[in-house]
Amino acid sequence: RRLFELFFERLRISRRAPRDSTAHWEWLESHPRVAAADIERLKAWYAAAHGGRRLPLRDLHNLILRIDGQIS
Repeated sequence: RRLFELFFERLRISRRAPRDSTAHWEWLESHPRVAAADIERLKAWYAAAHGGRRLPLRDLHNLILRIDGQIS
């Protein structure tokens, strides 16, 4: 869950959004360079993490890096 928290905090800062902003999913979905499949995988892993299930951390980290590259 911490990987997600850090990722969304970086997004918030880069977008200069208010601290209480929770519109990260909408922003990602509307970003033209972020692949829809990457967002769907990120959402699935986010739900799994918040459901207490184990995640492939290396794959999650690589996905976050790929999305970071797509939005920068």
